[in-house]
Amino acid sequence: MQFEFDPEKAEHIKRNTALTLLRLSGYGTIVQQFMKAEEFDKAFDESGDITPCLDLSKARRIQQEHKRVNVDFPVWMIDSLDKEATRLGVSRQSVIKVWLGERLQQQKV
Repeated sequence: MQFEFDPEKAEHIKRNTALTLLRLSGYGTIVQQFMKAEEFDKAFDESGDITPCLDLSKARRIQQEHKRVNVDFPVWMIDSLDKEATRLGVSRQSVIKVWLGERLQQQKV
């Protein structure tokens, strides 16, 4: 993979967006430069959209990670779930998640 460092383009990106700037050092390695908090705040104040400033590749929602489980249901229950899912226009999995979530919220109270 070849990277070209264009100082003029880099300055434009640095000045007009909040992207993390990657540049080649003298030894051909990539050096990552992070923006300062003041620059981040300024980018938000100017555009309101700071998503270009963020590296979302490692973002996680706390307590929202998924774990796959297998559950066996009787056929009559699957049929009822499918009818409800069709009525609501959603998937069977969505119905199960919402109903379980509601029940678990009730149990907390």
